Parts: sequence; structure tokens; C-alpha cells
Amino acid sequence: MFRVLKPMGQTALLFYGESSFKEIEEIYNRIRNRHTEYALPESQKSIGLEETHELFDKVGFEKTRIFAIRQIDYVDPSRYVVNVDPPSSLWRISLPPELVEMTRKEMKEEMTKTKTGKGFKMTSYNIIAYAQKT
Repeated sequence: MFRVLKPMGQTALLFYGESSFKEIEEIYNRIRNRHTEYALPESQKSIGLEETHELFDKVGFEKTRIFAIRQIDYVDPSRYVVNVDPPSSLWRISLPPELVEMTRKEMKEEMTKTKTGKGFKMTSYNIIAYAQKT
């Protein structure tokens, strides 16, 4: 991105940072540990706020603003694990197709066990970065 921007060109990024959907990741890792007979891939890793600052510094952007927003949502487990929106599909990335249904079923069961009257707690952590090439 830095190479294609002209001097004074600007960029804006919005992405899920580390610790997004940590509750989902914890459940997925429990399922992964329970099924050692399958080669379930590790959870996807994301960078955090500090690493975002370091990355922008390293490539030479002049940062105008980099910040994070943490949001807590409560969802219905039966609806969450069947949706196709990006947050609900993060656990499926790199998962072999033949294991998706088994994992989905166990995810729903685990989420249902830990939900409260509000639903299943899910924390998202969005990083927003604005920068300019000098």
C-alpha cells in the first residue's frame, strides 16, 4: 500500500485486532484439544494496537490517528454459528470442510452452556488506523 500511494496520499484501515472474539477462540481451542485425532488448525492470529503502531512506523507512514474500540455483544448461539457474516466465520478459516459441521455443533453446545440471560458474550476489538505518506 505504501509503495502505490503518492506523497501526501492517505490510507485508512479497519480490522479486527488481537483478542477479538476471544470467547469464540477459547471455545474453538477447547474443541481442538478435545479432538486430537483431527488436524484442526490453530486459531487465526491478529495484531494488536502496539504492533499496528510499529508496522506503520516501520513502513514509513506518518500516523495521524490509530486507536481501538472494544465492543461487547450478546448473541444467540443458535443463530451465531450458522450465520455467514465475517465474525461468525473466523473459526472456520482453514478448517477442512468435512469437520465444519462437527465443529459448528460443538461450538453451539459450548456457547449455549456459557450464555447468560442476555445471550452469549462476545467481545470484538476493532483497530482503526489513519495515516499519510510523507
